Amino acid sequence: MRAEDTMAKMAKTKLKPNQKQILATLKFLGGVATTQDIARFTNLSANGVSQSLGALAARGLVRYLDGAKGQTQWMLEVPTTAAQN
Repeated sequence: MRAEDTMAKMAKTKLKPNQKQILATLKFLGGVATTQDIARFTNLSANGVSQSLGALAARGLVRYLDGAKGQTQWMLEVPTTAAQN
């Protein structure tokens, strides 16, 4: 399968509820936040948030900025309506 086909398929896949919540929280926090900040605001585990952020990054919806364990910073990469899909 071509990379373009894979990206198109991923873009059509609906977001999981936790992923929507994480994107909405990231938007609420100004578009940049740490894994720990997102976990605190969502009441999700930091490990679960980290895994979801990795999946969202693979879809091009968020971007890793910098940081060590727990203090990894992420940036929202999509229009705010993506959190609603």
